[in-house]
Amino acid sequence: MDELKEPSKNQSDMVGLSRSVTINKIHAVIDAITRRKPRYKMNGLTEENKLAWFFKTLFRGDSSYYEYPDYTQAVNDNGVYPLQSTNPNGEITISLLADWASDTPESQNIARLAGVQDYSIHVGDTYYVGSESEIADNFDDNNGAPWNYGRIGSFAMLGNHEMYTGGKSYFCKLLPFMGLYYQNSQRPLVAQKASFFCLANEFWKIVCIDTGYDSLRRFLNVIPNKKLELGDKQIAWLKNVVFADPNDQRGVIILSHHQIFSAFSEEYQKPIDALAPLIGTGRTVLWFCGHEHRMAIYGPNPFPFASTCFLRLIGHAGMPVETEKNVMKSNNATDPANRNIVLYDNRHRTFLKKISLGNNGYVILNLKNEMLTADYYDDALDGDLTETSRNLPPRKVVSETWQINNKTGVLSGISITDFTTGSGREMERPQKIEMAIGK
Repeated sequence: MDELKEPSKNQSDMVGLSRSVTINKIHAVIDAITRRKPRYKMNGLTEENKLAWFFKTLFRGDSSYYEYPDYTQAVNDNGVYPLQSTNPNGEITISLLADWASDTPESQNIARLAGVQDYSIHVGDTYYVGSESEIADNFDDNNGAPWNYGRIGSFAMLGNHEMYTGGKSYFCKLLPFMGLYYQNSQRPLVAQKASFFCLANEFWKIVCIDTGYDSLRRFLNVIPNKKLELGDKQIAWLKNVVFADPNDQRGVIILSHHQIFSAFSEEYQKPIDALAPLIGTGRTVLWFCGHEHRMAIYGPNPFPFASTCFLRLIGHAGMPVETEKNVMKSNNATDPANRNIVLYDNRHRTFLKKISLGNNGYVILNLKNEMLTADYYDDALDGDLTETSRNLPPRKVVSETWQINNKTGVLSGISITDFTTGSGREMERPQKIEMAIGK
């Protein structure tokens, strides 16, 4: 990879960014007009006609949605990929970065800290609108973009921002660079075919679902779709491939861009309707998501069929974490509206434009046989990002461990530790931390 290019944005550009599709398109148009000409190409990307791009982007509507791909036309590829290790002891490492692709100095810093793992997964949202140039800025590592492709594989999930321009750049420009690389290949040996996929071994299934494609009502792509029902193609894949065996007792980890529960904002619970019958009765599920630009850890929340879900919000990899928005739905920590929230990062890192900002961060999953450890890291900053602080080592803030019995399907929380305790910059703890693992 070449030396990292200069970021195209600053986090100050992103503070207070509206979720309005039109506003994001206008930001993207301004960015495209005022920025320097890119010095790279990615899969044929060339300088865009900015006037044509303006009209194409700002007024793009339903008819321009990219046709939704699945695995029915793929040869020897059903979207389930093997979890393998490059470590002699068999440990598998996976980096999770959600809402990361903002092409800011802060997102570059997070990519540096996360490092190269066996697998890397972007949990959705390329800012502002997932255009070709924005995808290249973040993911074209041959020309200085900061994304770390995994030693074995790298995958990209679909968020709502990629759909602000119909999703074509995500499907045609980004996915050909995602998939199974194994080692030292310049292009994936097995490219990612669709916006939903699964990583699996004999102990675990990491099921990455697509909540982005239908996240907008199609009239000019400007109205959020809060129902977020999973499409027929994705449901068929979940039913006939991922959860085809009702006797499968492997541990289930779900990844989605949108949050199904929230103590702070809206909830998108429709994916539960599709997944719960397939997951089965009396199961415990870990669920990682982004969309909200904060880090939060929840205790048990009821799932249909007497199952339980433990949600982890990690949408803080690249976008500004505006701590003034960390206002829970109720002042009572035990109010059901707060969804059993246990811990959230409300530490103030710096002040920008009179807005309090917190720490960006990411997660590294470590899988070794029946054991799973999720290590949560922040940007290692207590102040502004400076040239000196760009060399700081990773800083772990939380670690949790789980164990799956793949004979019985019982997933048990073993331990959890908050490393910010006693630091003088503790995270907010509405409830005892042991609740985060069901104890």
